[in-house]
Amino acid sequence: MLNIIYNAKPKYYACFYVFLIPVYACVFYSDSEALLGEKYSLLECLYFSVVTITTLGYGEITPVSDLGMIVTLTEPLLGVLLIGLFLNSLSRVRSETTREEDEQKEQDRYDAAQMAKLNGHFNLINPLIKTYQRSVGRITSPFMSGDSWEYKSDFKFSDMKDLFVITGYVDRNHTESAAQFYFKSLSPLQSELSDLIKLVDLRLFPKLERSCLFFVEEGSSSDVSEVILGAEKTDLAAIVKKSLEEHEGEPIYLDSNLMNSYVTLYRQIKSQMELIEIIKAEVELIMSEG
Repeated sequence: MLNIIYNAKPKYYACFYVFLIPVYACVFYSDSEALLGEKYSLLECLYFSVVTITTLGYGEITPVSDLGMIVTLTEPLLGVLLIGLFLNSLSRVRSETTREEDEQKEQDRYDAAQMAKLNGHFNLINPLIKTYQRSVGRITSPFMSGDSWEYKSDFKFSDMKDLFVITGYVDRNHTESAAQFYFKSLSPLQSELSDLIKLVDLRLFPKLERSCLFFVEEGSSSDVSEVILGAEKTDLAAIVKKSLEEHEGEPIYLDSNLMNSYVTLYRQIKSQMELIEIIKAEVELIMSEG
């Protein structure tokens, strides 16, 4: 109870202080002859209450009985006590406000530093994202002449039939296959996103943090690069190509099935391309709001 009284807001002390003035005025007015020696009006009692609680003590009106002196004595004591509590509360509130403002300034500086780090890291990540998207476009598109494969989110399992065909890109090793290009572009992207999680406080940007974590975790937990690249240089490559060409509908996992790794790759691509779009959109939103 004492703790509640001591830690009240300044306005409550001020209100109670003002409230005492008419209360004591009414007490004095109720029996002014016994307390103050003669009959006084309500306005005069109100005046005496103000003079008493503010400790001015002009002396025009004075108590004449022991009871009158006791009642009069309590008013300035309560008034001084309330003023002391008011000033203490005011100081405490000011101190808390100053501390909160300092903490907010510190948090703002920290947030700005993290946004700057995020921007710097993403400048490194963005080219890797573009390369990854380019590799996905190639691995999910049947072979065609030219250099304009684009990713389509509704690509089919059978569209991956040419994943062992060389890309022919003039700006890369033209002898590498679409599968090799894909895994070579995925690895550095995962690494940079992992560094982003470690070096930038992404707790400030929870949606971005979740997307980056999902991308890295999914790529690590469903790594089928060894199986797929191992099959590329064997007779299995032709079998895989034929199975992909002949497949219809959505792929499913089957026990001890050769194509399970390719089903994993198919699902991984769909999931990670969605995450890439979320990551890009979140970074763009964060930078625009910053």
